[in-house]
Amino acid sequence: MKKTVLALIGVISAVGAVYIYHDIDPSNSSYKVTSQQDTKVDKSSPRDTFEYFLSGLGEADLPTIKQHFKEYDQLQDMDEQAKLDLFNRYIKYRKALQNIGNLNIKQLNYAALKKLDSRLLELQKQFFTPEQRQQLFSEEAQLRHIALRQMELRQIAANDADYNTLWQQELQTLPENLQKSYRNASLLGQLQKTDKMAGQDRYLQQEELVGPAAADRLAHLRSERAEFQNTFDHYLKRRDKIESDSSMGQDAKNRAVQKLRQTMFSAKQQRRIQALESIYAQQ
Repeated sequence: MKKTVLALIGVISAVGAVYIYHDIDPSNSSYKVTSQQDTKVDKSSPRDTFEYFLSGLGEADLPTIKQHFKEYDQLQDMDEQAKLDLFNRYIKYRKALQNIGNLNIKQLNYAALKKLDSRLLELQKQFFTPEQRQQLFSEEAQLRHIALRQMELRQIAANDADYNTLWQQELQTLPENLQKSYRNASLLGQLQKTDKMAGQDRYLQQEELVGPAAADRLAHLRSERAEFQNTFDHYLKRRDKIESDSSMGQDAKNRAVQKLRQTMFSAKQQRRIQALESIYAQQ
């Protein structure tokens, strides 16, 4: 099963969790797998820390991951330690989630989501104390319950306008941080719809949504993205020409491509370009 709970959260809300920070970690990296070497351990919460280490599965087996976590945890201050016992409980819980089965999130109706909510809560009770459940799953449960409430409102609303009124009233009962997250998600959705508009119409609509200063920044960002894409497309054509040159050996081609990349892009863009090349190669 592919991270059932995390997938559910990703679909029912725009409030996502980020498990790896792409900053250089100056601390000891002996407890990291290769792909984590240039990242910082996510300390946002104990659960985020657990997921950070579990993201190394595949590069390392589970006993090694547990040892990595133990080494990391022993280096932390007492008030920052996430505790190996809780990590082991979390691993068992993740394994037990497989018994819930695969879910077609798009087909979840109110009754199915309500049943899933009950099953998750019961499963969490098997592995964690009330304090641990609050620590690990409170935000996830809150988002799931908000999704259930949205479904209820859809059922009782006479039309879209009625639903929007009811939902705005419901928003007022949520904590301020969640109110902001949902409003930002709604605003982002409206901004994404403007991408299909023509230049002036798009700007005017964005200006209405976020104001003239932000609309100007969005226009500037769009221009920068277009310029970068044009440069990247030109780079790909020149790179392909090098790769197809039968008079050059592979080592010479690699050096020529590297030189071309360094000439056309800044040092800060090098990793991004290599990642984009990998994506394009898979298409």
